[in-house]
Amino acid sequence: DFEIRTVRWIIDWNKAGAKDAGNLTVNGSVLLNAGSSNVRDIFCGKDLTLNGPVAVIPATNPFNKQGGGTLTLNSTNAFSGPTAVNAGTLVIHGALASSGIVTVNNGTTLGGTGLVAGTVSVLDGGTLRTGTDGSGTFTCGHLLLSGNANLSYALGATNHPANGFIRVNGNLTLDGNLNVVNLGGFSSGTYTGLWYGGTLTDRGLGVSDVPYDKTVQVQTHVPHYILFRVLEGRFNPQPGQAVPMDLADSLALGWVEIPVATAYDVFLGVASNAVYSATSNTPGLYLGRATGLSFSTGSLQPDTTYYWRADGLAADGAVTKGAVLSFTTGAAMVDLMADTWVATDALGRALPGAAECGPPRSNRPIGIFYFVWHGENRPYGRNNADFDCSKYIAAHPYTNKHNPWADYPVFNQVASGTSFYWGEPELGYYSPQDRWVLRRHVQLLTAAGERCLAAGDRRPRPASLMQTEGALSTIIFSAGAWHSTDLGRFHVLPLFFGVFQRGNLMFPMRFVCLCFLAIAAIVIAATTGPAAAAESDSPRPLVRVSDASSLAAAVRDQPEDAIIELAPGEYRLEATLELKSGMTLKGAGIDKTILTHAESWKPSTAALPDPEMRLEGLNTDAYLIRIKRDTKGVVISDLTLRAPQLHGAIFSWFHQGLHLHHLRIKETLWSGVRTFGMKQAKIHDCEFIDAGGRWERGKPGVKGGITGGGIFACWMSGCEVFNNRFIRTQQAPEREFYGIKVRQAKQCRIHHNTIETNFSIEMPFENDEDVEIDHNVLFGTVSIPKHAGGPVPKSGRTFFIHHNWFRDSYSIEFVRNGVEISRNLFDFDPKKDHGNLISGFGNAPAPGPAEFHNNLVNNPGRGVIWINEPYNNLVVRNNHIIARPTVTPRKDGLFGLNPRSDMKTITIRDNIIECLELPRPLFRNAESYSARVENNQLKGVSDADKLANPPADRPAGPETPLKFACGANGEFTVDQWRAGPTQNDAASAQ
Repeated sequence: DFEIRTVRWIIDWNKAGAKDAGNLTVNGSVLLNAGSSNVRDIFCGKDLTLNGPVAVIPATNPFNKQGGGTLTLNSTNAFSGPTAVNAGTLVIHGALASSGIVTVNNGTTLGGTGLVAGTVSVLDGGTLRTGTDGSGTFTCGHLLLSGNANLSYALGATNHPANGFIRVNGNLTLDGNLNVVNLGGFSSGTYTGLWYGGTLTDRGLGVSDVPYDKTVQVQTHVPHYILFRVLEGRFNPQPGQAVPMDLADSLALGWVEIPVATAYDVFLGVASNAVYSATSNTPGLYLGRATGLSFSTGSLQPDTTYYWRADGLAADGAVTKGAVLSFTTGAAMVDLMADTWVATDALGRALPGAAECGPPRSNRPIGIFYFVWHGENRPYGRNNADFDCSKYIAAHPYTNKHNPWADYPVFNQVASGTSFYWGEPELGYYSPQDRWVLRRHVQLLTAAGERCLAAGDRRPRPASLMQTEGALSTIIFSAGAWHSTDLGRFHVLPLFFGVFQRGNLMFPMRFVCLCFLAIAAIVIAATTGPAAAAESDSPRPLVRVSDASSLAAAVRDQPEDAIIELAPGEYRLEATLELKSGMTLKGAGIDKTILTHAESWKPSTAALPDPEMRLEGLNTDAYLIRIKRDTKGVVISDLTLRAPQLHGAIFSWFHQGLHLHHLRIKETLWSGVRTFGMKQAKIHDCEFIDAGGRWERGKPGVKGGITGGGIFACWMSGCEVFNNRFIRTQQAPEREFYGIKVRQAKQCRIHHNTIETNFSIEMPFENDEDVEIDHNVLFGTVSIPKHAGGPVPKSGRTFFIHHNWFRDSYSIEFVRNGVEISRNLFDFDPKKDHGNLISGFGNAPAPGPAEFHNNLVNNPGRGVIWINEPYNNLVVRNNHIIARPTVTPRKDGLFGLNPRSDMKTITIRDNIIECLELPRPLFRNAESYSARVENNQLKGVSDADKLANPPADRPAGPETPLKFACGANGEFTVDQWRAGPTQNDAASAQ
């Protein structure tokens, strides 16, 4: 190795080839001049370290790192063109201070603890690694990760000072694969992997290579932070993993060894709570006992989320209960060639398939009877089971299996004046006049080899549409004759012709039903619905039902204000129930009456996420229950509503006086309760379990998207939401949901709820007025930001947030004007110090006011208040704040105010502020010392000598003791700094 103090390195690319060399350290400056070339290359066959600055001539030309060795740049480098890592490793411990892009190509690595001021783009196969071994902090302007890029870290204990970290000052595109090396002490907990100052495009960072005994989950729910949650043990499948069906047949579950265990009891099911509670005596959930670290599941169903756990059994009988984990199987494998398909009707009768009929025959043009007019003579409906032969016969067994019409002359079309149909299509009923439907049928029939159709002309429009939608000739039957269309044009010889005479319909109808089995050409059901009941003083009609069909009929046929009581049992709906004004739907109890959907009812998710603030494009037929528009007084209670294939459980629009209580709403795709224009509603004593999801362009939001809510309301006023519990048990990223999501609320109260979701309450963007949020237990964030803080209503208050128990250090997303935050307990785990208690990320100045007073703050993470935009008229008074060392540890000032704020309007007074063990400053910038700071009791505040803080004749700290009950039905009690389950003698809510 050589040390050269000053080098002027001149390379002519046209003449000089790449030369290998030994390791070299250069302490002086390096000048790259390519002569007649426009490219500057450094070829490192071995390692080259440059401690001095590197310059190129001209400065804007490209610079390439070539060769398999490592090039280390330890100084600030003065070239501004693009940089490409084409081979080996480029380590930047100094700085690339220009805005030029740095591209990391396939098979190469970029690392270091320095700064790239411009954009870093890591292409497929490239690696970004902090430091030289994955430890330390790497900083860049923007970061773009491709789908197969690698992000590599070295991580020790959660508070290890050398843990890898990436700071992105601008925008982040998150994708690729995460690799983790154990730096020593790598263990369960939450690690902060990245911080970004701009926007996040989340395409999903996968977990590729991590220590064998750990499971790592990537979390993006905290704005501006990418967190790595580490769980003990290595599992197969990984939690939340999607398992393709070709791998799911007899999947082998795997788990990490429990040292004291000599055997393991394994449980598997489709309900997380049931799996959690199961014992070895629970049939259907207990798989069996394993002596090793794996166990076969047996055959699994497609497109299903399964939950499982493995309990360790010690020799002395002690049980170590395992965590409940989940995985989801993919869609069923389908043979795309129609020659193996078998048509089966709703009664289980199948037509002969390929095995019986043999291979397709050549030169055999065929036609088929195809009726598209069923139900056309009555108004369309979604689920009129009375006109479905299959359902009618299934509910009314007949004596003559060859001729059900002998038992039920009502099926005679002429006698009844009604069109009947045979079974429901796999994808649901549809309109026979829908051009897309008809075009799709023509495509499928053509693919199946059909050459012509025989179509009934009872309603001419559908049949005539069939003539225009594809390359099939259509023979139209009418009451007394037939005529053909386009036969000469397509040169097709019809296989059969026929005449339907009104006196001879019985045989053709039976034959047509069989034809329907072959092509699944079932059309929409028809409903007339009764006229609305006139208002009267008579008693409300009461109907008791015990099955899905009678429930659907009761909702359809009963008048407004009817009471419909559901007996215990499970009701599998085949279409949305639409409740009329004043109707009551009452079950026998949450655990007794279950409303769900038939397996065949599976609406498209193409409209998800829904348009949020608009009705256009929103599918209201994708909910178990829809409340008729512009109605009032509907009550729904004492039920479980489960809708894993639907957008949600309840949809309401412009309804007054909605009352939902004692409901369990679970496993919905988008939102549990979705409303527009809700007034004077009450939602209470309900459970929302996995009642929503995240979606992006019609697909599950595995890598990002928009999140629904347990309750998602647009424009609600005069409403009350209380004594509810929101729980997330499914941890896959697409199963994220917010507790209460609102777009504009006025004169509403949200109180005594327990909300265990990442975002507990989200109420951003709109002009909210007089919203009270109180006595809740909030495991996630309350988000209330508005551009420039928004207008202040006549009452002077937009939000009143009081008597809540906040559990997450990222508690309140700001800014908003007219806010009062008082008498809350902010109680944070020092190991989870990712957030400021109040955070504002905007840029537009906000005039305020806001008041933060009489709160207890335990272990603030990054700080108490950080507001990026200028904010005025802020009062922080009579709080008690105790800051202890956190896992990072955090050393920033407790208050981060924008220097452009009018500091004369900001008051911090009468507080007790203690920084125990680790001193911290009060402020993060010099301008903040102009704020009014007085009469505070300060301990361990490192900048106390810079604060005026004159004493005053009034006490510091909270004005009254903090004691209140909170959560659903007051299940927890806060007593000063202590919080826990409510005891019988606990104080009532204040």
